[in-house]
Amino acid sequence: MAAQRIHASFLTIAAVLSSLAAVLLVWCAVRRPPLWPTTGEHWLLLAAYFLLLLIAWAFPVRLGEQWSSVVLSVVIPLFLQFGVVLAVLLAFVSWMASQVVMGRHLGWFRVLMNFAVYTLMALGAALAFHLAGGTLMPDDWSTPLGRVVWPVTAFFVTGTAVNFLMTRGLVHLLGRARGSLSPLGVLWELIAAVNELLLAWVFVIVLHAYGPDWFPAAFGAFVIGLIGFRIYSDLLIANQQLSAISDASIKLNRDLSADLLVTGLMDTVPNLVQATVAVLFLPDELGVLRVSVVRAHAPGMEEAASNWSVQDGEGLIGRKFSDRRPLLQRRTARSLTGIPETVDEWMRSPSILIVPIVYQEHRLGILVMTNRESNGFCKRDLKMTQILAGQAAVGLWNARKLQQSRVQSYTDQLTGVYNYRYFVETLEEMCAESNETGAPVSLLVVDLDFFKSVNDAFGHDVGNAVLQRVAQILKHQVRDRDVVCRYGGEEFMIILPRASIDTGVQIAERLRRAVEATPISVPPVGNTAALPVRVTASIGVATYPEMADSPQSLLRNADRAMYVGSKQAGRNRVGIYGEAVQ
Repeated sequence: MAAQRIHASFLTIAAVLSSLAAVLLVWCAVRRPPLWPTTGEHWLLLAAYFLLLLIAWAFPVRLGEQWSSVVLSVVIPLFLQFGVVLAVLLAFVSWMASQVVMGRHLGWFRVLMNFAVYTLMALGAALAFHLAGGTLMPDDWSTPLGRVVWPVTAFFVTGTAVNFLMTRGLVHLLGRARGSLSPLGVLWELIAAVNELLLAWVFVIVLHAYGPDWFPAAFGAFVIGLIGFRIYSDLLIANQQLSAISDASIKLNRDLSADLLVTGLMDTVPNLVQATVAVLFLPDELGVLRVSVVRAHAPGMEEAASNWSVQDGEGLIGRKFSDRRPLLQRRTARSLTGIPETVDEWMRSPSILIVPIVYQEHRLGILVMTNRESNGFCKRDLKMTQILAGQAAVGLWNARKLQQSRVQSYTDQLTGVYNYRYFVETLEEMCAESNETGAPVSLLVVDLDFFKSVNDAFGHDVGNAVLQRVAQILKHQVRDRDVVCRYGGEEFMIILPRASIDTGVQIAERLRRAVEATPISVPPVGNTAALPVRVTASIGVATYPEMADSPQSLLRNADRAMYVGSKQAGRNRVGIYGEAVQ
């Protein structure tokens, strides 16, 4: 519903702007009647202009993050011969035709906004042309070229400026701008403008020198120039993409945190491809793909996709993750299947690029990108994204191995809970956090009663099984944020962040009862099946900073509470550090 309201608001703005543009166009037609074709040659000339505009619209040139359609270079001679009204109408109709030919999505918002932007741009440019002393030349091109230079330049500069300002305003209105335009973006805009102006002057100079009869020559020169412009832009884009991959590779190999890796990966994607939406899925412990990072040129998309998950082999994304093969899909009605309704509006696109992130045979994630344009991605985009995904796969694999090494270094191999090293570091961190926030930290010292007799009676295998089961009981009974550690032998430590002495005593009592009430199944002893073993625990409780002034004194006081308040008092009870056990 929120997305529908936003769309309705944008459609209203587009309708208002296009209505204003239509009124101004009609007013201009009344004040300066359009130069309608009067001969067959004129109609043939108009058809040729339409074909050129269709080519310019259908084959834009990409420079950096901007696309230049070089339409203005065709509109200038069209305007000089037929006036602004026909130039606007022919440009708009050719745009509509190009969208149909290229199979692109046409909605009311796009139609209205493009009409508004291009009409206002052309009218502003025409006003600047006439203010600079320019006159139209429908049939007579005998005006000295020097007198044409400034009016045509004024037309181009004004049209470019109006188009730039309105386009940037529209981008910010739609929430598609990530910060201000970068210096590199401004440079690309200037390069595109200079090349477009040069193409426009090719037309004007040829027509001025030889007249309309030489229009085929101007037509050919324009096409050749456009092809050269596109080759040049492709080389620039490829160089930019390789540079972005190189920079990303350095960062991905430097960062050994999985969170930093995926953020760096997704920050690089906009430098490689023009994606409306980019989503990174990572598998969880059960192999279910879950959204990790979203980059979208649409307000609300990131929040809407936060709970999106895909089963292995489910839909297009799940199948691509399963077979580990990339997909480039363009100009087709085929859509992603299994998409939640909350994100379907943004992901329903004719251009889809899916690249699995694979290290050797290990599937680490999958990158999904969509573009609302039917030719939004090309084969070069696929190859570049695969290179980036390969670099990310190496980084993610190394980060995973490093994380596993860290977990192993902090884990007690017998019981699976944290070890003494992790206990010492975490207790210091929790006490330091308590100093900053003022929240208390409680510590429980848990010692199994008469554990030596278990080892003597049943052997160390049974004793190990008892320790493992007790560790499971402790982990199950504490809160999610509590930290269970094996201190050594039959002794466990439990750190309770943000727990007062009362909370600590309640948790300790719950643990004591759980250990006492749970019969522990142990391995058979020889040929005789062992009976379940029952053990009890003595627990000491102390709280920082109420009962200690340092992590070391907190440990010492909790241990003394366990020994004096529980062991010496008869065992199987909770001892609290206080005056009685100081």
